[in-house]
Order: sequence, then structure tokens, then C-alpha cells
Amino acid sequence: MKNTATRALTAAGVVGLSLGMMPGAVAATDTVAAQAEKAEYIVMLEQPSSVKTAGGLDSARGKASAQAFTTKAVKAYEAQGIEVSSTYKTLSGFAAELTPAQVAQLEADPSVSSIAKNEKMQAADTQENPPSWGIDRIDQQDLPLDASYTYPTTGAGVTAYVLDTGINAAHQDFGGRVQAGTDTTGEGTDGRLDCQGHGSHVGGTVGGATAGVAKGASIVPVRVLDCSGFGSDANIIGGIDWVTANAQGPSVANLSLGGISPGENPAQDEALLRMEDAGVLAVLAAGNESDDACNWYPGNGEAGINVGATAPDDALAGYSNYGSCVDILAPGSDIMSASHENNTELVPMSGTSMAAPHVAGAAALYLEQNPQATPAETKQALLDAAAVDKISNPLGSPNLLLNIENLIEEPEPEPEPEPEPTPEPGLERWWGADRYGTAAETAVKSGQADTVYIASGQGFADAVTGGTAAQARVMSMPDGSNDDPILLTKRDTIPADTTAALQQLGTQKVVLVGGTEAISTQVENQLADMGLTIERIDGSDRYETSANVTKEFGQTDTLYIASGEDSAYADALSGSALAGAQDVPILLTQPDQVLPTTQDAIDAVNPKNVVVLGGENAITPAVANQLGATKRIAGADRYATSVEIAKEFDGNEWTFFATGLDYPDALTGGAAAAAQDSPLLLTRDNKLPSVVNEYVAANPTEKNVIIGGIDAISQGVEDTLKGTLGIA
Repeated sequence: MKNTATRALTAAGVVGLSLGMMPGAVAATDTVAAQAEKAEYIVMLEQPSSVKTAGGLDSARGKASAQAFTTKAVKAYEAQGIEVSSTYKTLSGFAAELTPAQVAQLEADPSVSSIAKNEKMQAADTQENPPSWGIDRIDQQDLPLDASYTYPTTGAGVTAYVLDTGINAAHQDFGGRVQAGTDTTGEGTDGRLDCQGHGSHVGGTVGGATAGVAKGASIVPVRVLDCSGFGSDANIIGGIDWVTANAQGPSVANLSLGGISPGENPAQDEALLRMEDAGVLAVLAAGNESDDACNWYPGNGEAGINVGATAPDDALAGYSNYGSCVDILAPGSDIMSASHENNTELVPMSGTSMAAPHVAGAAALYLEQNPQATPAETKQALLDAAAVDKISNPLGSPNLLLNIENLIEEPEPEPEPEPEPTPEPGLERWWGADRYGTAAETAVKSGQADTVYIASGQGFADAVTGGTAAQARVMSMPDGSNDDPILLTKRDTIPADTTAALQQLGTQKVVLVGGTEAISTQVENQLADMGLTIERIDGSDRYETSANVTKEFGQTDTLYIASGEDSAYADALSGSALAGAQDVPILLTQPDQVLPTTQDAIDAVNPKNVVVLGGENAITPAVANQLGATKRIAGADRYATSVEIAKEFDGNEWTFFATGLDYPDALTGGAAAAAQDSPLLLTRDNKLPSVVNEYVAANPTEKNVIIGGIDAISQGVEDTLKGTLGIA
């Protein structure tokens, strides 16, 4: 792994490990000499599969998954002695003071994607010169200029993020369209101040009413450079992380930034690529060194669209970098735009910093009409619309000059496509000879599984705790999917179906949920004899066990609360599918009092949202209030509650059904449902409750699964479901 200095912007990478997979051990102590050699680095982690499974960084669930993963991973590194100074939660990276030994060990850590020193950054050089001509040039193919700017859209509804020195939001050219952003330089602003001028000028070219390309776009300043025009890699990565976390709807980010030395920076490029995964096109300034642009980052990476600068006579600007790493050229010399010192004046500047925002503004025009376009599609549209062979001396750069004249074309009417047939819904049953066989049959549906959770088949409380633990992989374990299956065991003997499932799944490790009263050491010894690695999550009682599992999650935005009483297991099991799908815990509580262990767990995870599952008989209002409940999901009974929980899902393709009269099938069904991001509905054994039937009729899914045999859910219930779903 190569350590590289960062140039125009330093990007953090996006997420690494598999949720719960712990980073490799890193030396916590070094010699005095090594401590003296410490330097700050940007560490990027490998992106976990759970982010993609949850919809990627372009979705709220994907971002939440990345943020939860990063929080846990960083805590693990800190526990090993790493001094983390900044965390990039959505990008899954961090800045840290590292000794040479720690750098070497992190480079060898498979959880780490890249490491780069935290270098100083600066705004690309500028040159003051007379009035602007840029927006006049980009709406016509050839010179001379026609003294007009004709634009097909205004960029309304598009957000342009300007990672720079801030923006003078009071300037009249912005017309109140500058929204609050952030400041990663540590000066505590929201970006709507500019003490240097570079950012205001860039923002004005993107979206100023008189000087700008996209006159209706919303502008969000992300202040990553200080009053001298400099900032660190960590500042800029923090800005990229903030954009990745907060971007919604069609968006573009302008980065008119240049490093102080040439080189490559894979960490920065990775961060920009992941910002683009979140749907935000990166527009980059190629640099002002009169050099091969392939020598200068960020434009020499894979991310974004790299912009060189032209002069008013359609020549390549003398200062502009050039060559094959440039994607497109745009006006950059003598550009007039907003002043940071005067709220009415326009001032001249020159540089590739001025060329890039012309392209960012053009991207905003395109995105207004094509809001679903990906960054790659937007980039290609800009290249396809460019004026060809207009620049006299491109010096190996693509001879493509930004042009918006044909950027937005009237689409050819397409013939109406033949409607695709609606998939016929299906209903199948996963079952075994008993609860252990049903759990085994359900588990093997997941395919191979390195890690399996084993819970008691004779006590609900530890078992439901295992359900949420399995879906979040809170313990350390090998790479792989985070949808770990659950098997059941007797207290002192492993059932034959469970043993067979472990072999079929290719299991290497089991996590026992509950103490030796629930799963004895005899079972543990039998598993060890099979050559399996064994871990155990337990506590002095069901509430402490649940609290211990909850604490393993680290800080989480959402926490579900359910009663730990045997009579109230149904609410927890219905909720396990929802909690598992969101990779958040369910914490068990006594119905009428809050135990110290329960309160400690809540304090440890510090949730923003505390959701109570079940009615006031399951958890009293007093307990809900003490636990800080922000919401209660409940119905008239356990069946209606399962329906209310199901309504929290959106776009699910599966629906699972289990008996509401006993816990084992619902436990394994909850784990299977969570793996498919789908709800678990409860039913009586011999009759489908009307509230469940009505929900199924209103929300039919293509794939439907009954968990358990006909002794658990009768043939009559299956027939009712088939009738409701229209299955012959």
C-alpha cells in the first residue's frame, strides 16, 4: 500500500470491514523515538457489503449502515491505541496521529483500503484581470461572442456544493439561494462567510444571478479552506464526508482545489468515488502548473470530471494543466464573479478554479431536466454536448470545449413499451419435524454462513436477543454477509437437525446466546469437538444478556424496546425483523420498571430514537417515559402489533408468517425476514387474523413464506393466504 501526499483535496475513503468484523490488531505503544515521529494520516476502510445490501450510499439506509459501521470500527481502533482526531462516518474513514509502526501495521491490515498523510491544501492559484466572457462563450459553437447567454434551464431544484473558502451569502448575485453548509476548518461557521474570496467567486460562477451558469440552483458552501486559502487533507475529507452524508436529490460538488506538490492519492480518489456513489458528481480543477495534469491530483484519479482552462481567444490558458487526464475545457481566464468584500461588485479572477464552476453549473442545468441521472451519465452528457476542435493548442488534452447549446435535447418520442406481466405471487412453507428442524431448514436457505448464532429452543428471552445480534454481527468474525442465520439447541444436547445444518452451512464459528443455564457447557464442548470456534454472549439474567448485546452495537440512531416477559415475546419477535433489517438492537426491559443494566445499555448506545414495541400492558407508560421513548408501535393485540410493525417497511419483496402462539418459529422467521429486509407477520395456528388478512390483501408481495409445519400453522391458514394472494 502506497502512502501518498494529497493535493487539491484529500478525500476520505468509504467504509470497510463487514459490520462487526473487527480491525486487525495495531500496536498501542511505541518507543519514545517512534512517538516523536508521529504524523497525522488519513485512513480509509474497506466498504462493508452491508452498505450495498442496504441500498448503497445513495440511500438513507445505506448511509446509516456505513455510519454505524464506521463508529464501531473507529472505537475498535481507538481501543488498540490509535489516536483518532476526526471521523468520516459516511465515508468510513478517519484521521489519526500514527507512529511509523502503526502505519506499517495498518498498511498490512486487510480492513484498511488506503492510508495517506494529512497534507496541507490550497485554493488553486488565481490571477486578477479584466471582465468576464465565460458564460457568453459556453452557449455558442464559435467565436466571435454574440454578447448574450442563452440557457435551457436554470438548475432549479439542483444543489451545488462548493468545497472552498466559504461564500459571501449576502452578495446580491446569490439572491438568497445560499443555504447553510458546514465548516471543517474548526472555525465554527456554517460556510456562509468568506474571508478569502476564492469560494465566493467560484460559487458565483456556478449559480450567480448575473455571473452564473445555473441561475436557479441552490448553493451550499462547504468551507474546507481557511482565510489564507489553505486547508488540510483532513479538512477536505471532512467536507466530502459531510456532502456524502447530507446530499439529497440531484447534486453536484465543485472542488476548485489544488495541492502543493504532484503525486497520486488513492485515498482521496476513493472518497470522491464514494461521494459519486451517493449520487454527487465531482467537478475538479485540473490545476495551474502548466504541466501534465496526470501529475496532479485529484484530477488524475478515476473520480469526477477534470477541467482545464481556456482564454478568450479559444487558446489553452498558459497556466492550465493539460493532457490526457483532462476531460473537458472551459473558460477560466479573466472571469468576473461575486466579491467577498462588497455585496454588489463583481471581480475578475483566472485559473482552472474559474473553469471548473462553469462545468459544475452546466451539470446543474442538465440535472434539472434529468434528476435521476447518475454522475457518470451527467459527465457523459457534458462531454457529448461539448464543442469539438475549437481550441487552438490543446497540448494533448481532449479538444472539447464546454457547451450547453445541445446539452438538453428534446427526447425522441419512444413507442410505448409492452407492459411487463405482473409476477405471480408465490407461497411456500419452510419447516422441519420440530422447532429445531424448522430452524435448520430456515437457516440453510441463506446459503453458506461462516458464523451462526445458536439460541435456546426452550427459553424465548435469550433467543430473541440472539436474533438481533445475528442480524448485526456484533461480535468479531470473518468476512462475509452480515445476514447470519440462527439455529436452536436443547440445553444439554445439540439436536441432529442443528448439527446437520452447521455442516451444510460450512460454519466455522458459533455464537452462543445466553448463559450456561440456557445452553450448557456440554453443548459448548460438543461444538468444540466439531472444530468450531465458540463465543458466548451472556449475562446474569435475560435483561443483562440483552443489555450486553445492545452495548456491542456502539452508538446507534435507533433503539427498539420490547418486554422481556415470557407472555410478551410476540412483540419482540415481530420487531426483530425490523431491527435486524436496520442493523439496530432490540433491548428487553421489565414491563413496569427499568433495571440499572437496562438504563446503562441505553446510556451506552445514546440513541436519538427510542421505539417501544407493544402496548401499555407490555411496557407501561412510566417505563416508556423513563427510557426516553420517542415512538410506540402497537396494535390491539400481538397480531395487530405485527401489522403495525410491518407498515414500517417499504418496498419489501417478501412477507414471512409465523405462529404467534410460540416463539421458536417466529424467532427463526424473524432472522430470515431481516435478511430480506422484510416483515414478519404473526398468525393464529388455525385461523388467519382479520387484521393480518387485510394487510396482506392491501400489501401483496411476490414471495411469501410460512415458517413451520401444519401443526404450527394449519393448512386452513395456508389456504386463506392463497385465496387472499390470488394463488390457485
